Amino acid sequence: KTVITHYTDGFDFLGFTIKKAKGWTNGGKETVISFPSTKSVNRAVQRVKELTRRNDIFRSSEDVIEALNAFLRGWGNYFRVACAKKALRYVGSRAFMRTWKWLVAKHKLGHGWREIKRRYYRENTWVVNGTKLFTLQSMKVEYPVYAKIGNPYLDKEPVEEPHHRDPLGYNSWKGQREYGEDWTPNKKKAIKTTE
Repeated sequence: KTVITHYTDGFDFLGFTIKKAKGWTNGGKETVISFPSTKSVNRAVQRVKELTRRNDIFRSSEDVIEALNAFLRGWGNYFRVACAKKALRYVGSRAFMRTWKWLVAKHKLGHGWREIKRRYYRENTWVVNGTKLFTLQSMKVEYPVYAKIGNPYLDKEPVEEPHHRDPLGYNSWKGQREYGEDWTPNKKKAIKTTE
């Protein structure tokens, strides 16, 4: 199934939105960017909601925070290789607020959100008996950098021919055939006639 879209609209692939846009650091030149798609962010928020449902207040606070941490670390590690700083901040803040509301419901304090903050708010996150909620927005984003291949007609150095890198160490195809000493014009003629 294929779809044709304009390059400024972009497309979604494996949870990422890939599109062309004006860059901020290169003087406004168009560049290809990738970031978590809206669907991926919404699914992450939905998963956070499922892990912090109010009818699960019988679970221990440590278990809920550890389950959230496992999800947040996995989601963040998958998307941190793109322009994902805003998405990480958004999902992380939603996890923070949902955990806050879940703790209020767990302790049956009604509107006692200030009391929960006084008890468990440490180091800009929730800490319950030594179990700390992972701060997703503190995860380091690694922006992908792609090597630029120079144009052979504009640069003086020739561009390297594309080739298949063989991980097993066997001879790989280099774009041209290499013939040994037993090569004869008869073989060459036979190949030409079969083509």
